[in-house]
Amino acid sequence: MSDWHKETELRTATDLEALLRAGFLQRPPLRIVARFEHLGPEQNEALSRQLNRHYNACGCGEGRLFVLGALLSWCGYAIATDTFFWSWENAGMAFLWCLAGAFIGKAIGLFFAWRQLRRLVRMHQQEMELAY
Repeated sequence: MSDWHKETELRTATDLEALLRAGFLQRPPLRIVARFEHLGPEQNEALSRQLNRHYNACGCGEGRLFVLGALLSWCGYAIATDTFFWSWENAGMAFLWCLAGAFIGKAIGLFFAWRQLRRLVRMHQQEMELAY
């Protein structure tokens, strides 16, 4: 990760819970390092990778898929309505469809990443309760 990511260490269940307090869209970029006593070094590293992937997710992968889907949908619509030819109006409509697809895809990607992060935190908190 780049230098501008602040690093934070997780050692307790409270530290894990703090990851979720940032909310859905207000998460600052962090480099998360898990250092739980009840886990070995390999398990801490694997947990760190999962937490970083979900916490720092940007939704770009999903946005890209939705842009492609929107473009293909617009092409299908234009072919079906016999308006599949070059014009500034068609170019504008295709752009708007793609813009809507990007927005929807990014929002969905961010939501699912946050949900996966929440699920991972809850699962690990339960493991911690059982370990102590």
